[in-house]
Amino acid sequence: MSKSRETFVESGTYAFVRHPEFLSHILIIFALIVISQHWISLAVGTILIVLLCLAMVEEERRNIEKFGDAYKDYMKRVPRINLVAGIVGQMRSGRGNKRKSR
Repeated sequence: MSKSRETFVESGTYAFVRHPEFLSHILIIFALIVISQHWISLAVGTILIVLLCLAMVEEERRNIEKFGDAYKDYMKRVPRINLVAGIVGQMRSGRGNKRKSR
């Protein structure tokens, strides 16, 4: 199987995290746990978050298989779901920092 040179979306939310959908699901589940304040919500929510994390790892394994080094390079540039690291990375790289000329 030949691995062609792929490009990955690095704009919008994908500039900050590789898996914005997984991150949003985790944040929604966390919010529902906090809002409901019930132990059943905590138990079910924790299980769902763990399953989402496992799904992310599996998806990345498949992407590495499919895209090879191109995806590994992408992984180095964009964090998995750490939004803070993604914002800091964008600021440091200058890609997210558009300066106005005076």
